Amino acid sequence: MEEEREAVPATVPSSPASCSFLFPGRSFTGQQRLSSPHRPQEDWAVTATIYSCDLARGRVTGSMVAQNSPLAKRPIVTYFEGEIIDNINHTFWTGCKWGTSPSRETDVRYWSRCPGFTSSLRAAIVHNGGRAQQLSSCTHLFMRWKECFFVDVPQVGRGKGRGMKG
Repeated sequence: MEEEREAVPATVPSSPASCSFLFPGRSFTGQQRLSSPHRPQEDWAVTATIYSCDLARGRVTGSMVAQNSPLAKRPIVTYFEGEIIDNINHTFWTGCKWGTSPSRETDVRYWSRCPGFTSSLRAAIVHNGGRAQQLSSCTHLFMRWKECFFVDVPQVGRGKGRGMKG
């Protein structure tokens, strides 16, 4: 399903500057915060590795390894596909994709948790349909990732006819 795009304003805000930190093989470390109304918050140490980066199309792929999950005895590895927020291919508005359609208020609330997402950036995206001219001089690169599937899931049972993954 092709995502719906808003019309690009007559004066397209600037894209982020080219990023020398985003290339295949590059790894980053940080934390993934998991929270829900029915469970206590959990912070997992994660390492993300970039597999591909297409700045012209605003796309990135890679894997994320989550450590210290109380649900698993070993690290959890997932493959992700992502969008680079660039004002041309992708804006700060999620829209209808990946089986979700958050409101713009929800998008702003989540982006506001990111370092580098300033009040002036917030005002710009609200005023300019999810785009912000400040991206060309911003010290942060904003991306939206969708974890697509688990990687390196151990086999359960090894007998003939058993190939179920767990």
